[in-house]
Amino acid sequence: MSPSELGKDRSTGRRPTALSFDQLQAGVRAAEAALRLGHYRSALDSYCVLLRSRLAVAGGVDGFGAAELVIIERLSELTSLFGMFETADDLLVTMVGLCRNARNDVAADYAQLKRVELALARGRMQQSFNLLGDLKERIGDVDEIDLSPRGLKHWEATIEWRHVEAADRSVLLTRIYLVMGQVLAGIGRYGDALTVLERGLAHAEEGAAPDLARRTAPHIGLARVAALLEYGDLDAAERTLASFITDAPDNLAPAIHTRQLELSGKLDMLRGRLGSAARNFEGVVRFCDQKGFGRAGAAAALNLAHALVLFNRVGEALWLAEKAGARAAMLGDRGLEMRAATVASLALARRRSPVMAASLALSVKDMVQGRQSRGSDIRRPARSPVLLPVSQADNFLSFFEDRALEFQWVLASDPEDAKARLGLMKDTFSSTDSRLIHIQLGVLDGHLALVHRDFAAAESYFGRAAERLSALSLKPELCQVQHLRAHCLTQLGKLSEAARLAESAERLLLDISGSLVGGDRDTYLLNKATMEEAYIASQIEELVREEAQSAQASYLGRLRHRIRTARRLHRLMEHIDAYKLGRAGRQLAAETEVPLQDRRPSMLRRLLVSQRDRALLSYLVLPDRVFVMWSGFMTIGFAVSPVTRIDLRERVRNWHQRMRGERVGPRRDIGMADDDPLVEEPSDEQLIGDLGEALQLDTALAALPKRVSGLVVIPDDALHGVPFAALSHEGRYLVEKFALSIGYATWPSVKKRARRKLGLVVGVSKGFGRLQDLPQVPAESHAVADRLGSWGLEIRPFIDDEDASKASMLDVLQEAAIAHFACHGTFEPDQPDQSGLELMPRMGRDGRLTLHDLARVRLDNCQHVTLSSCWSADNFIIPGRWIVSLPETLWRSGAASTLGSLWPVDDDFAVAFVSRFYAEMKRLPRDAALREAQLASLSGELGRRGIPAIFWSGFRVCGEPGRLRL
Repeated sequence: MSPSELGKDRSTGRRPTALSFDQLQAGVRAAEAALRLGHYRSALDSYCVLLRSRLAVAGGVDGFGAAELVIIERLSELTSLFGMFETADDLLVTMVGLCRNARNDVAADYAQLKRVELALARGRMQQSFNLLGDLKERIGDVDEIDLSPRGLKHWEATIEWRHVEAADRSVLLTRIYLVMGQVLAGIGRYGDALTVLERGLAHAEEGAAPDLARRTAPHIGLARVAALLEYGDLDAAERTLASFITDAPDNLAPAIHTRQLELSGKLDMLRGRLGSAARNFEGVVRFCDQKGFGRAGAAAALNLAHALVLFNRVGEALWLAEKAGARAAMLGDRGLEMRAATVASLALARRRSPVMAASLALSVKDMVQGRQSRGSDIRRPARSPVLLPVSQADNFLSFFEDRALEFQWVLASDPEDAKARLGLMKDTFSSTDSRLIHIQLGVLDGHLALVHRDFAAAESYFGRAAERLSALSLKPELCQVQHLRAHCLTQLGKLSEAARLAESAERLLLDISGSLVGGDRDTYLLNKATMEEAYIASQIEELVREEAQSAQASYLGRLRHRIRTARRLHRLMEHIDAYKLGRAGRQLAAETEVPLQDRRPSMLRRLLVSQRDRALLSYLVLPDRVFVMWSGFMTIGFAVSPVTRIDLRERVRNWHQRMRGERVGPRRDIGMADDDPLVEEPSDEQLIGDLGEALQLDTALAALPKRVSGLVVIPDDALHGVPFAALSHEGRYLVEKFALSIGYATWPSVKKRARRKLGLVVGVSKGFGRLQDLPQVPAESHAVADRLGSWGLEIRPFIDDEDASKASMLDVLQEAAIAHFACHGTFEPDQPDQSGLELMPRMGRDGRLTLHDLARVRLDNCQHVTLSSCWSADNFIIPGRWIVSLPETLWRSGAASTLGSLWPVDDDFAVAFVSRFYAEMKRLPRDAALREAQLASLSGELGRRGIPAIFWSGFRVCGEPGRLRL
């Protein structure tokens, strides 16, 4: 319904006629009854009809009393929730004019004060000043009022309301103090605002105060909470808010319920209680959606979106901002529409930020099955920065935060412009008494100094801010500032101090994340810049500078620079190996970790010992860039891609959406419904090109010698979910030129020859629950057993053996040289240690061989494991960005190599593919055997010609790529 229709009789569409006093009283009772039942839209229509009816008779306005003031109060609150500001303001303007003519100053002034409140609710600060100024004749010049407690008492004695009845005077005083307090807070004078609001609350809570004045008390109390929060006295704000918290909303005061939830959420955000903050903001959105509060719902969605950005759920935040913006446009609320654009820009800016990034689906299963965030269809931001839209803020702190965001956005592209903007911000905001704003101004000074590489000045700014943030217990802000300060100390060479500070920040980060559960906690922790990443980023910058200097040097100078660059790059490779491997396995309670001392060759040995026909391609995904390293025989180099972590994740996820294949038979997975088929979609060359560009694939491959025919890829982050074989290079699949394998370190250990020729073959074809039967598994298992037996291995088969136990299989696995599993597999991102292989045809985890089980066994004799099951090569990135997967766990336990699949395996195709792999592995290295099986899929040797990449590209050899050593 449009605002112009509001207040018409719904049955006739005509304007209401004048009502008698008795009809008015009956109408108010009916509207209040609808309000108590939660029929808010019906109540709003009734109040509009009643007020229009009273205004229809100009001569009757001198009789305005308590009933009419109740109508105005309800009308103001409900129109704010629904967003019908213009309609309410039109009615109030009419009332003010008629009441002035009738010399009914009480009703006129009350209506005028409600107009001020509506302007404040819309963020129209200047309009609220002007409307308040219209009362100057009776209340005096607000700017000249002495706002001390004594001064306010003196002012009350001078205003024109001193001659009105005590009840009416009390109503007007409580309302004027509420409005004045909100206006003062709106210009950053929080101390004065609190004094004014406290005086208003005293009038509202007087024993003789009329009902309408007492109704104002909760609004004044919540305004005090907001002022205390924005001032920075969070302890007082929490104490004050506690008196308003209720388990269920009062139907007569929906605005109070939504406001208390919003303020609770904001306090939780500042204190670092992220889980509670999300629940409060979600509660407001849910309540507004249930009650049909369009405008309040849109505003609540923006509050939630802002919080989700900080939780790293950027995709969902964008979706909410877009939805809220559309609602604001429909309501004609330009201020709210601009705020929606600002929140969306905040999400995009965070996505590109070097400190914060958003998380998306963390595993291939998430990507394929649609767990990705809503809003994933929103296009990526332009690569070149654009100026953020600055919204019409509804409070002074938001006004500052919008401009702080604008400063940070500009800082990324034009530091001098940002410096000028910061100067203007100080001119505008330095007069406020908000401790939060003054702290943030210091932090912005630190950011500016950091960009100019003045680390001493930046550390000083961040140090002062940290002290004040710690005193206020503002944990999220303190955590970020401590990380920035630690980075500065590292650059200044104060490594021990930086390390202590980084450890403190990490403990704080874990404390903050403690209020989150499950995936929310993991995704929040996943993207936070760590001290290790800061150090690695500084080393990358040194490499880039060294390379730039080399380009300008003489021939001999270039040679010296190249040698220094190679040495630095070699040391960085060693450090990254330690970074990736040093703590891996702890999440699964592994008894041993990969020894790092065996992986420290000299640079010369790295260059000379590497195989002439095989090269290493290693990736490190940092918050603000992707670092690519390559090495091989007499070859070493690097490249930097200016793609953020979140941007890369989106490219990978979008690529997966284009790589879906149609299911043509049973699949060896769990957790995917029968009515959830994978649908083949046309290839999107732009998406594939974007991914290759982000990986600097052409640059790296062009730098390698022509003789290289094998690539060991060491992925990082979301790249663990990329089937590199299907990437495009020179117009062809990458596998058409290179044999590919996945590695875990830049200097992998050499696997010893198997001491015992034992083969384990496990096949489970029977389904249970939602799992289908796998009719091809017995044939595959027997064929593999025969093949391994022909190699001279002693075979221990467990093929549909219902009497076999998991313990017996583990005993054989620890002695096996080669193991083959053909069964259903599951990957559980919420509990990665419970992912694994379904070995028994029964429900429950007793029959599942889990990552937790595999992390505890020793596989020193194992040359190779094939996991012919769904999701067997999928990965989960745990906080700290360590990788958890079946192949990685098997490798850590001692298995030299693993063949697994990133996604569902087609039961019919798997038999032919695995058979071809084993046939080739007897005579070829493992990566070459896989390549032959994949090329056979392309050529039609394994069935129909041109089998889609979804069938064959998900298979990957992880670990040792060379020949078996039986």
